[in-house]
Amino acid sequence: MKLFFSQSCTETRLGLGLNGQSERRDYSGEIMAGRKNIPAVISAMGILLDIVVALVAALKRRGTNVGEAFYHLGTAEGKVVIEEMTEKITDFLGKLGSMVTAPEGGRIHIVRNVLVDESREWREAVTALPQTSAQSDVWKVGESYPPTAGAKVVKKDIILANFGRGSVTPSEKALDWGKAHGLRPITPRELFAVANHKPNLHSGLGLTAMVVVSLVVCYLAGESRVCYSWWGGAEREAGLDWFTSDWYGRYWFGFVREEENLGSGTPELLES
Repeated sequence: MKLFFSQSCTETRLGLGLNGQSERRDYSGEIMAGRKNIPAVISAMGILLDIVVALVAALKRRGTNVGEAFYHLGTAEGKVVIEEMTEKITDFLGKLGSMVTAPEGGRIHIVRNVLVDESREWREAVTALPQTSAQSDVWKVGESYPPTAGAKVVKKDIILANFGRGSVTPSEKALDWGKAHGLRPITPRELFAVANHKPNLHSGLGLTAMVVVSLVVCYLAGESRVCYSWWGGAEREAGLDWFTSDWYGRYWFGFVREEENLGSGTPELLES
């Protein structure tokens, strides 16, 4: 056992060890670390107080005796209830962790219940965008995106991400954002399905025109290319651009959850 006495206003204290020898220990690091943590501790106490106040209010709304409720939470039966509450809190935090936040300065939009058919032939899929030019390179890359044999028509929630007005976004930055949220880029068929599902997507977002890009790469004449859908007025058009493009503020990137297989199974819908 050690007895310690405060020596002065310094963070050094004098102690007597078991062998009776005096010893000097420097506590400055511990005390300074504690001081740095004071704001965090105060903040945590404030959050805890808010939780308790909310719990008390909820109990009162149900006509529950608050004192009796807290007393019973301290019993063996109450600990079982606390375990059940802990499971619900853990599930809640898991859902929060899976929520998608918009890029800094940007926005996201979720197009829900889009019917996607990955078994659809390429020309048929592209034709869903009626103003697509007959001279567009998009017609030439069907072999790079073969249909998935036996794929089912499934409903998917498509997440569209925009990096903000005035932004210039490389493809890699958009992919990194998606990966950080557990998302994969939409396939061209998922992209064209959005255009078929929402012919007035742009006006619903308050835009006169917009472009959504699928960052699933194909190669044409040795160059990496990607498909896009364009909305403007009453028109929708498919096209092919370069993966190495710098995407400006009117461009959006399409993503879905990683766990959503290409055209098979029933995907889990995002929380509202």
